[in-house]
Amino acid sequence: MLLNQVYSKINEPIPSSPFLQQNEVKITDILNDIVTSYLKGQEKVWKSNPRLYNNRKPYEMMIRNVFTRKSILMSFDVEAWEKDTNIVTEIGVAIYDPKLGGGMGFGIVPTIFQIHTRIRESLELKNGEYVPDHVDNFNGGVTLVLGQDETGIFLQSLIDFFFGTDQPQKEMQYISRSYLVGHGLKGDIKWLTMLGVKLPENILTIDTSELMKVTHGQSPVGLARALNYLDIPHNFLHNAGNDAYYTLLLALKLCDPYVRMKMNLDVCLVKEMTEEEKRQNKRMKEKKKLERQRARLEEEANSLTGIDILALFMDESTIEEKRKLESEKMAAREAEIRERMRLKSEKLKKKIATCNDAELKELRTATQAIQFVFDKEALQEIDANESDVA
Repeated sequence: MLLNQVYSKINEPIPSSPFLQQNEVKITDILNDIVTSYLKGQEKVWKSNPRLYNNRKPYEMMIRNVFTRKSILMSFDVEAWEKDTNIVTEIGVAIYDPKLGGGMGFGIVPTIFQIHTRIRESLELKNGEYVPDHVDNFNGGVTLVLGQDETGIFLQSLIDFFFGTDQPQKEMQYISRSYLVGHGLKGDIKWLTMLGVKLPENILTIDTSELMKVTHGQSPVGLARALNYLDIPHNFLHNAGNDAYYTLLLALKLCDPYVRMKMNLDVCLVKEMTEEEKRQNKRMKEKKKLERQRARLEEEANSLTGIDILALFMDESTIEEKRKLESEKMAAREAEIRERMRLKSEKLKKKIATCNDAELKELRTATQAIQFVFDKEALQEIDANESDVA
């Protein structure tokens, strides 16, 4: 398998002294002890938070595997066309292998592969009316362009390799289990399935949106809000490549015991409601909905008030003045809205102008995509040979 070959090249052991190797083992033990101490020290806090305590075993395993550098994390984000969400326009992938380069994953800055792919068949479809259009603002380098079928093959190759279905187990001994990461992962999995990607059964997942609910309750916490909450600088969200990368950073922070304690991420800020409170909350929502409907009906019933009713009591000139005044107010309001939209558009254009547009790389096959991400030298040779033939 090509991916197996090229990945083993970049994952060759780095020179390491016996002293460093000894200390790498010690560091692993220390990290395990830190997680154990954290779980023991936070036991009462966990018990007071049903969202956390009711799922404690998978959460404990996730925090231990990620913090002790035992798991590969593969983050996905999929963007679709705003006018037809069944049409996928771009896919972002970010891969964190803690042992990349032969070390034990204890470097200060993690090595993360960033991938941004656009679908050739939907290149002309642009967002921007309902969803920000940042397809050209990938922060991670070159954007790949592939046909939809080849994109599916490329993504399936990554899944098969990093989740063990295509990777010899003996070469993955340093890995406990890999995790599929996303923010609102259910939607991304649906789109991946539409592209023909099949995920292994019982795949381990980290949904950062669900992890934020541990603290914030059932109300969804968007990616931007979550990143701000955890002090992660970010730019050009709604670019699939950027979103996948920032979601991966978010997952790493959410699985760090020190961060969890410092930012009180185990504390239930929005308390779990009892069944009676849930029923009462539902009744209140239904009551407010009925009140809004009643107010709307009353407004429609009273729509003849104003100028039309005044016509019964005013002469024609007074009515005309009233209509003119209403028209002027409406025109002023429209002008104000247009000016706000203009300023917002100029601000966005200025922001985009300060960022380099991503370079597009047209590829024909999933094989070329694998070579571009993991073995650029081989792809350069192919490009050179094709140029010679041309």
